Amino acid sequence: MAMENDSSAADRATRIALLRIEMFGYLMRGVIVAAGIVVVPVGFILGLYLLGTFLPPESREAQDPTPDSFASTADEGAASE
Repeated sequence: MAMENDSSAADRATRIALLRIEMFGYLMRGVIVAAGIVVVPVGFILGLYLLGTFLPPESREAQDPTPDSFASTADEGAASE
């Protein structure tokens, strides 16, 4: 009977260990997905910034090609109030 209890205790310990490993795997999978959700947009914005640093100074100081685009939305908001 003692051998049987030792065997079931070892089986239980093995199942608990396997469950912990599986839970850790799910945790790591979630970490990778969350990191991807954060890193991809930040990398895209950083890439656009770095690309903009290679532009000549004249293009960075150019006038806005659509100067009325923001003024029209601001005027509509003020008119509705």
